Amino acid sequence: MNEQIFNDKNGLSLKVRKRAKAIEFFLASINDTDLHFNFFFTEEVFHDLISYIMIMANKTWDALTPREAMSCASDYDEYYDRKLDNNGYLSFSEKNYSIHITRPTISNLKMYQFNRRKMESLMFDINRCMPERIYVK
Repeated sequence: MNEQIFNDKNGLSLKVRKRAKAIEFFLASINDTDLHFNFFFTEEVFHDLISYIMIMANKTWDALTPREAMSCASDYDEYYDRKLDNNGYLSFSEKNYSIHITRPTISNLKMYQFNRRKMESLMFDINRCMPERIYVK
């Protein structure tokens, strides 16, 4: 299992973990009071995070193709966690180098999980929003 921690400007830490068929985000430290998190990264850390996600995604799934989301099931904006029986939400802003996450529950550090189709949707948006940076070939 591969994982890396990315620290934001306000002291929050986001752990990115590669599993056999998923990429997961975790809160790197205990917090049992908040559901919503805004990670504000420096430009360098933000681009390192995006690069790491893309590298791990290409190791997780063969022949990933950036695709526009055509349904709620394929859009990375929301995911349903069966184990936690609740939804998680994710968005990012390339303008202020931030990621906004609402985790499914306060009782677990898991914040978000990408399947293949949601990752392809994220890749599409990254390429659209940041065409000057090549993360995905």
